[in-house]
Parts: sequence; C-alpha cells; structure tokens
Amino acid sequence: FFSSRIESDEAELFDGETPTEDAEPEEQEQFEDTWNRREIKDCPDLLQLARSVLPTTTLQIHYRSAYRELIGYSNASFYGNRLSVPVRHPAARILQARPLELIRVDGLYQEQTNPQEAERVVDYLAELWRAPVEQRPSVGVVTFNRKQADLIEERMEERATLDDGFRMAFAEERERRDGGEDMAVFVKNVENVQGDERDIIVFSSTFGRNGQGTFRRNFGVLGQTGGERRLNVAVTRDHEKGRKLVSRHLTEKKKRRI
Repeated sequence: FFSSRIESDEAELFDGETPTEDAEPEEQEQFEDTWNRREIKDCPDLLQLARSVLPTTTLQIHYRSAYRELIGYSNASFYGNRLSVPVRHPAARILQARPLELIRVDGLYQEQTNPQEAERVVDYLAELWRAPVEQRPSVGVVTFNRKQADLIEERMEERATLDDGFRMAFAEERERRDGGEDMAVFVKNVENVQGDERDIIVFSSTFGRNGQGTFRRNFGVLGQTGGERRLNVAVTRDHEKGRKLVSRHLTEKKKRRI
C-alpha cells in the first residue's frame, strides 16, 4: 500500500523533468517533495533511511553480559573492539563458569534440519531443568532457520510425553515470569530473536554435512544482505552462558583433491 500510494503521488506531482533555476517556488518544492518520496520508496529499510538524515550514536559501555567473553566475538567482529566491557570476575572464576561452550555434535544436515543437534538441545534442557524451579536459569534456544526451530519444539513435546519430570518443568518454564517480566523458554530462529534475552542461550548452528559427506556453504538468511546484523543479534542474547552446538568443526578445512 505504502509503495503504491507513493508511486501514485509521483505520477501526479512529477513528470520526470527537473525544474529550471527560474522555476516557481511552488514547483521547486513540489519537485523536492517528490524526490524525497522516491528516496523513501527505493530505500531497502527504514534504518538505512534514518542513517541518511540522523546522527549516529554508538553505545560505548556494554553492561548486560555477566562475562566479557559473551560479547567478545561481537565486540571484535561488529564493533571494532570499541565497546568497553567491565571485568567482573577473576580468571579462575571464568575458567570454572565456562561462560562459552562449543559442543561438537557431528549431526547430518538433511531437509534443512539437523536431528542430532535437536536431540542434543533437548537433552541439555532436560539436564538443566532437573534443578528446583527457583534455582533454574532462564533459557532460550536459537537456530539458523525456522525448520530447525520447529523440529526442536517437536522433540521437546515428544520428550514431555515420555518423561514426567521434563513435562512438569517444561510447563513451568513455559509460564515463567521473573519480577513480572516474561522469561519463558523460547525456541526461535535468527530472524525473530531480536529483543529477547535469557540467562542461558543454546545455539543450534544447524548446518553440517549431508548424507553424502558434502558441506554446502548456503547459510540461508545469514548469507543475505543484513545477515551479519541477524548473526550479531543472535549471539548476544545470553546474560550468563552461551552453548553453541555445531556439526562442522571450526578448524575443519576443505580437503583438496590431488
């Protein structure tokens, strides 16, 4: 609607010719108004449009993460290490807490899902929820695509039918509120996790080798324009701990055929 309305107005206001220097003020104003409308219509998103006319202010101090390791990747990759992150814990405490964990699953990527990673996510939630409700950290799960998120939710429902303890904890965590704030467990993909924060985030990277042993470098929305912003949002949702499940080792290199 917005775009069609602008195009309609352009047709009425502007015939494609630039006003001359001696044009009437009304004609010049009409031209500038139409030009501004065209800029709005052609702009890919409102954020980029705002950047063209508004000053940019960057936050300089990061206070949300309990451990600087949780924001370290984003600080280096997206903010040029400009964020000042307070040191809150001694090195010994960090080694004990292990705020970041990388878990190798070696799952197969099939039909845009990774069943082995989905099972591992549910196993971790079951382990986490064995603690009394008052001792449990809030938790969320982030995936690289919607199909993996749907699969994890299916596996959680299946586990709930087989495990009474898991079913009770799952029901409690679905309704969780801390200080009046919604802290329910969630399973979301990178496209719709903006604004959500939890104590622990379990990240299912989803992608891996297929049944033929081939790893295809197609990362869905992360490979599209703005994908880096989605990734930045996704990996900074945790307050205290981040667990990253991967099915392709970070140091694994493509073998060359001789």
